Amino acid sequence: MARAQSAPSDWVPPHSVFVHVDSPDPVELQGESGEKRNPFYTICVSPCDTGVPAVGQYRISGDATRPSRRFALPEGADHDTIVVRPASSLAFGAGIVLTAVGFAAAALGSLGFLFSGFDDNPDGSNNQAGRNAAIGLMVGGGAVAGGGVALIVLNARTKVSQTGNPPAGIADPPPRPITWRGEWPEQRLSPPMMGVQLVQGVF
Repeated sequence: MARAQSAPSDWVPPHSVFVHVDSPDPVELQGESGEKRNPFYTICVSPCDTGVPAVGQYRISGDATRPSRRFALPEGADHDTIVVRPASSLAFGAGIVLTAVGFAAAALGSLGFLFSGFDDNPDGSNNQAGRNAAIGLMVGGGAVAGGGVALIVLNARTKVSQTGNPPAGIADPPPRPITWRGEWPEQRLSPPMMGVQLVQGVF
């Protein structure tokens, strides 16, 4: 039996776009499946170069990577380079924890500062120490919460930029040969030679 020939590595299926995924960390190029339970399926893991259908929705995601927005391939392009700036799922989760802890600490500091005003100690030493501790807790909690919010914002979604090139156009016709359009020098016939009879005799 004849064996089927395998397609070359750079073969691109008809009506498809050859995609190159460029990312500093391994990420997955996923395509929309149309199913509710599993809306996306993995096409390849970077670094990858593969042909994908020209129509449809795609995204970048991964086990440790926050998913990107959905995007489509550039219309009319036959190649597309997808440059990825991955967002860390771990950093995003840490940002949520730090934000919660920071806000809780700031709230406790606020309560401590409020109750420190009701101290009955005559010299006020405990009152001032309580206020300083409460202020430190509020400032520290605010800083921790701010760092957590920054992690959430920076890692909320993976960033994707595309550099698609249009398909090769029809080649321009070769330049026409240069032709001489001027008039050739006019060629005139030489006038007939004229003679003068100088001697006439009768014999």
